[in-house]
Amino acid sequence: MDDELFNFDEILARLKIAANVSKDTALAVSLGLRQGSISGAKLKNKLPPAWLLKASKTFNVSMDWLVYGEGPMKRREAAEPPQERTTGASTPVSGEFGELRQECRELKADNRELIKENRELMKDKLELTKENGDLRVELTAIKTRAESDQALPNESQRKAS
Repeated sequence: MDDELFNFDEILARLKIAANVSKDTALAVSLGLRQGSISGAKLKNKLPPAWLLKASKTFNVSMDWLVYGEGPMKRREAAEPPQERTTGASTPVSGEFGELRQECRELKADNRELIKENRELMKDKLELTKENGDLRVELTAIKTRAESDQALPNESQRKAS
């Protein structure tokens, strides 16, 4: 999409609006892309048409609005409310929203596990740091004794004098 009719920056801005994000990294995540893909597109000043198609379908926005900034943002089918949609936390929600909600729950559970693992690792690190400090003190004491033993003449030298 490098035609003069298309303004890369404006299309990218509309993609972010459609995804309800402000950063490139968040846009990449919402489109299932790597952050490097967005950077590459910026360098080339060129958006792959597949991104626009995916955004149109994922965010239910009009291609005319995405590409040209014309017409309504949402496609006509967006006016119909999704079936079986509820707002209760434990009640299942149909469609993509429900899938995202489930993915969010799974990510939160993973996050809790990682936090727990991190706390255990921090405890281990604290114990190792304390043990390291104790060993340093012990090493210093040994070095001090060794230096004082070298300063004193040994028994055979004392008898000879």
